[in-house]
Amino acid sequence: LMFGQILFTQWKSIKLGMIPFAIAAFGLPILAVRGLGGDHSGSTSAMLDMQFLFRSWEAWLPLFPALAVTVGMVTALNAWNWDHRGEHIYSLSMPIHRWKYALYKMGAGALLLLLPATAMWFGALAASASLSLPPGLNTYPTLLAVRFLVAGLLAFSFMFALASGTIRTTVIVFSTLFGGILILAVAGDVLSGLEWNLNMVIERLMVEWLGPLQVFSGNWVLIDV
Repeated sequence: LMFGQILFTQWKSIKLGMIPFAIAAFGLPILAVRGLGGDHSGSTSAMLDMQFLFRSWEAWLPLFPALAVTVGMVTALNAWNWDHRGEHIYSLSMPIHRWKYALYKMGAGALLLLLPATAMWFGALAASASLSLPPGLNTYPTLLAVRFLVAGLLAFSFMFALASGTIRTTVIVFSTLFGGILILAVAGDVLSGLEWNLNMVIERLMVEWLGPLQVFSGNWVLIDV
């Protein structure tokens, strides 16, 4: 019952923003494949079409993780918006432990992310249906939608943890994070003459499998072999 009330409260405050996000998630795959496909008679024509498909998709590719991150972060900030306005008095007055209250809020926010992810799935299905692909290529709308959801949940979780504290705590965390990035950048330049590069090591640990940010640099393609 309480989870439903929290879910309704978060939906009520974010619905005007979530609907445009869902529309964008639905339309992005369709826009990305607009004008693609066609007659694929002959191996040379098919090969040229295949290269054109990949190049065209690459132009749109950065928008998919960017949209997922934006949706996740906005949803997380919305989850704690009213608490910050009331200086967390409302949550302290509730007859449940704070960890359970935070868990309910996180679950409600994660559930709301299903809306743009589902819209992405339907958009990817519509985009797939509009294509006439050369032999050897297939569309993967479900994988694209799942990756979008996972990326959104990762961004949501990170921002949710930051937003759950005070603004002062958030500023300290971000300052420490950017300070660490700056130090690593300087250290990488100093150690660039060595056989290994510190920046490259950190990047591989973060964005390559099984890195926590691997989902953002992975395979965001709708069309693949």
